[in-house]
Amino acid sequence: MFSHPEVAEVQRRNNVRTTGNPAGRPMVFANGFGCSQEVWRAVAPHFEADFRVIRFDHVGSGGA
Repeated sequence: MFSHPEVAEVQRRNNVRTTGNPAGRPMVFANGFGCSQEVWRAVAPHFEADFRVIRFDHVGSGGA
């Protein structure tokens, strides 16, 4: 996504995952606290043909 070291650290820390159309407009799926990005596993694929889908975990939850 980005190559700046600080951005890469934020992406690692928050377990950021980007899927879908790289040329598409970004669509961010944010889960509630105490959940992980896995709550979007059945929904996100429906948007991947048209959007760049971005999912993340809040620090302290999921893979973050």
